[in-house]
Amino acid sequence: MPASGRFFVVASLGFKVALKPLYATLFGAVLLGTTASVGAQSQSGTASAPVFEYDVASIKLNKLGGASYGSHTTLDSYSITNVPLQALIQFAFGIQNYQVVGAPDWLASERYDIEAKMEPDVADALQKLSLDDRRDMRQRMLQALILDRLQMKIHHETRELPVFSLVIAKNGSKLQESKVDPANPSAPIGRGGPSVRTSRNGSGPITLTVLRCVGSDLAGVLATHVGRVVLDKTGLTAMYDFTLQFMPDDASSAPVASSGSSAADPTAPSIFTAVQEQLGLKLESGKGPVEVMVIDHVERPSGN
Repeated sequence: MPASGRFFVVASLGFKVALKPLYATLFGAVLLGTTASVGAQSQSGTASAPVFEYDVASIKLNKLGGASYGSHTTLDSYSITNVPLQALIQFAFGIQNYQVVGAPDWLASERYDIEAKMEPDVADALQKLSLDDRRDMRQRMLQALILDRLQMKIHHETRELPVFSLVIAKNGSKLQESKVDPANPSAPIGRGGPSVRTSRNGSGPITLTVLRCVGSDLAGVLATHVGRVVLDKTGLTAMYDFTLQFMPDDASSAPVASSGSSAADPTAPSIFTAVQEQLGLKLESGKGPVEVMVIDHVERPSGN
């Protein structure tokens, strides 16, 4: 890969990065094959603490076509093929499609192959970080790469937009509290964020299997499938395990890895009905403040 300058980790990007555990799970599993969470701060480039950056990288237009994308991560490199850059931006900044303003059409329609590699001392330093800080730093490195190579200028705003409020339905919650691990019953359940597994058989219903989830987590999980911010107003504070099955509105639903070619199920409920019938909760429509990322300027990558 040709050298293309250095992509420094940006401590302040002009946008408040707030990657929820849910987004890391969904976009990590579906898009990048990994998870990410924000928390660590950028480190200064000194002899004892190398700057976390990609040393060389290429971003090239994919000409093979296809609807799916795949990724590969090693200790010192990252690659992803056939990805729309808007999907990559959404993952890198921990936001959803409805939070991106001013994106040109080509960001979503054109697909790219990306390869990035870091120097050995940076890779070694990265491995010495905690798992959460390592994931955070990889995400920040991706942010810096995107900003640099797309010459992207952004700012954030808070706008009054349609939202959903998640409340308890009139007959009460049907959520079951998380159980201890049978293989290690003395261990605490822990609070490392929810585990979200999303599956779909062809064009049939989506099945969400969620473990270790509190109300705010659930609001985030649902937001990726209803195309709006979901505000948690349930007051639920325990941790829950549940399975939710529904027929998505594909126009607003998050991408899901699917298998088979089964036909759509006309009897499967919408996500709104499923939330009420299966979880004992309800999504109520309204308006509220939503933080959005405004793209002021962006250019197609040069390919090197």
